[in-house]
Amino acid sequence: MPLIPRSLSAIFCDDIRQESSGKLIYIGVYHSALIVQEFPATLPTFHIMATVVTPTINPFRKLVVRALQDLETIKEMEIPGNELASVPESPFIANIDPKERILSARVLLSWSPLRLDGPCILRVVAQTESEELACLALPLLTKLPESPDPEPNV
Repeated sequence: MPLIPRSLSAIFCDDIRQESSGKLIYIGVYHSALIVQEFPATLPTFHIMATVVTPTINPFRKLVVRALQDLETIKEMEIPGNELASVPESPFIANIDPKERILSARVLLSWSPLRLDGPCILRVVAQTESEELACLALPLLTKLPESPDPEPNV
């Protein structure tokens, strides 16, 4: 049994740029919510960088990454089998126990522009040959929910 399970993570942001060194720069990263002044709203650009990880001893045979607005698919990318087969193992982990070695695929989903008609939840899911992986979602709101006043001490 692998020590590291399959997983999915996502970064939601306004822009992603790549330096000449290969490093990625994430601009305007959203953490707990995306707040707009009013709906409908239009974001000039919006990006999701999804990273899907699997142990090398359990490579993906199928991988489809979807962005959902509430329950509706708004963008989908399937990684063809030949590309999955060529996902390289990190050269920096050669001395690590094979049960801890991983393969990771990054999938960039982009909009230019992204129109938002009302409050919703943006989420990312990845469908593999055997399961659906999910990660934290991003609520889209006009303002943060009010936290209730603490109850007075009695």
